[in-house]
Amino acid sequence: MEYVQEILKTIGFNPERVFMEYCSSAEGDKFQKTAITTSEKINKLGKNPLNKLKTE
Repeated sequence: MEYVQEILKTIGFNPERVFMEYCSSAEGDKFQKTAITTSEKINKLGKNPLNKLKTE
């Protein structure tokens, strides 16, 4: 994951756009918290910068 984040930094993208979280099937509470946190993080980061490149 760190390698991908370094590549993103190099090409000018926010490395926080890529992350991974493991939740087993027995961790319902963790899954719920992760889903909420992920949604908040996505909203905070804003629109995908690659979409802008498509329209140019």
